[in-house]
Amino acid sequence: LVAIALAPDPAPNPPQDPVRMSIRETKTFKATVSGVPNGGDTSVTWSVVGGNANGTITTDANGEGVYTAPATPGTYQIKATSKLGEGTEMIITFPKGKAARHAGRAEPETGGETDA
Repeated sequence: LVAIALAPDPAPNPPQDPVRMSIRETKTFKATVSGVPNGGDTSVTWSVVGGNANGTITTDANGEGVYTAPATPGTYQIKATSKLGEGTEMIITFPKGKAARHAGRAEPETGGETDA
């Protein structure tokens, strides 16, 4: 059974589930592919569920995904797909400066602040 686990790199302390980001923030994610036979291909292709309106993701030189959150607070998902399976990570974005203060919130605050 192949499994793909996604996590921010470096991992936040304490861990976040879901990952919290500010709008337009960029964060690197690592995909760990397990259950692949010895010598098997563990590379992944990165994508944003729902397309570029939900942020963008590129692959860096190490094969990690570099996600840039959109300008709109909300809940988004990125996906890493290998030849043998896929894994997803939930991301919640907040207005700038609010992500750290909302560690226990399940949903972003959508009013009040504007991005300068």
